Amino acid sequence: MKPIVQQNLILTFPPSRNHSHTKDGRPKTPYRYYMKEAVWAIQEYKKYVLSKKNRVEFPLKKVCISFYLYWPNLRRSDADNRLKAVKDALTKGGLIEDD
Repeated sequence: MKPIVQQNLILTFPPSRNHSHTKDGRPKTPYRYYMKEAVWAIQEYKKYVLSKKNRVEFPLKKVCISFYLYWPNLRRSDADNRLKAVKDALTKGGLIEDD
């Protein structure tokens, strides 16, 4: 059995996926900015992990992910729509395998 390793990756608050794309399928500006920033952070995190000479191969195939969202205001919002953007960034950044 392989050991379980816990790592923390902190990203900025994601935009909602409800209104992230225009009618013709192009991503809107807040979503594009979030993806650019999050993918950069994920790629830097991968470089850090690989620099520690760990035997890690990316993308990871089996992962257990815990999300902690800290809302910047008191407005109610659907957490699942926010997590879709995070999962998209993790996949696009090459950290986890696409399902």
